[in-house]
Amino acid sequence: MAEGLGAEIVSDPNDIQKIWNAAQVSTVFECAGATATVELALQSAPRAPRSFFWASLLPCEFYPDASRAGRIDVRTSMIYDHPADFDYVINMVAKEKLKPSRIVTHSYVFNEIDRAADPGRFSGKAGKVLIRMK
Repeated sequence: MAEGLGAEIVSDPNDIQKIWNAAQVSTVFECAGATATVELALQSAPRAPRSFFWASLLPCEFYPDASRAGRIDVRTSMIYDHPADFDYVINMVAKEKLKPSRIVTHSYVFNEIDRAADPGRFSGKAGKVLIRMK
């Protein structure tokens, strides 16, 4: 699914920095909030970008020297701290500039929620699971 949406598959994490440098990436958004992806984003970020990442309850390693040397400007974000973002995204969806339905792989009505929540059901192949009221 990720490849179909434009992601590049990288077998060696060390190649990420090369790819980002070649593409002149200036900003990295880390949205998984997992320790491994936060650390990878911070280690791979090209010189002088801003790295944004969701606050995570899990610890991760961060070396402040990278920040002091001007290599990285780290800013954290909490999804609920920016209510204007919701309006912006809703407008983008309404204008069909964003199409979140592309990542929905399964859809259930509310009374099927037990089926939707079964973690063994998808074996890592599901995108977003939509729960509808009707």
